[in-house]
Amino acid sequence: MTEPYSIILFDIGGVLVEFKGSKGLLDLSREPLTREQIKDYRKKTAVWIRSMESGKCSVEEFAEGFLREWPMKVGAEEFLAELRTWPLRLFPGVAETLQQLSKNFTVACLSNTNPLHWPRERDAMGLGRLFSRHYISYEIGYLKPDSKAFQHAIDDLDCPPGQILFLDDREENIEAARNLGMGARRTVGIDEVRAVLLELGLLG
Repeated sequence: MTEPYSIILFDIGGVLVEFKGSKGLLDLSREPLTREQIKDYRKKTAVWIRSMESGKCSVEEFAEGFLREWPMKVGAEEFLAELRTWPLRLFPGVAETLQQLSKNFTVACLSNTNPLHWPRERDAMGLGRLFSRHYISYEIGYLKPDSKAFQHAIDDLDCPPGQILFLDDREENIEAARNLGMGARRTVGIDEVRAVLLELGLLG
């Protein structure tokens, strides 16, 4: 028998928050790039993104390392300023949906993010007051889909994983959550979130 859900655990980017995406990087690049160059630069800089998002380096160290691998026409300060603008807004209806859910469930988040994005999402967009718990990769030291990220949330929430419904826009994260016994569904944007919640009878 399936356990009733008592916790709804959300990813943030692409699920609750609209993102600008990486076009800004191309605009700041020193020269027009081919598709192969973009692929190569993304591969080289991925280690720095993961390092910052797992809390292993500072924002300044991230910028220094990233700019060594991806030639930009701007310095670190302008580069970081651009990255801070990537979280654009909550999708319309997010606040109302989370407030409605919080009447019957513990509403929390588990997100791969960084010190450039989370403060904006938490404060300016108001997500800090809409979640009763938040598990932020650079704060907990683990990145999805590492099972340790999910286990950290499960342990802190102190409930059987089967009572947690996890919503994320990346299939590898959904699979990792399911492997630990959590309910998990892939959703992109708040409309898909609401559709899944209605389907499961979790939203009136």
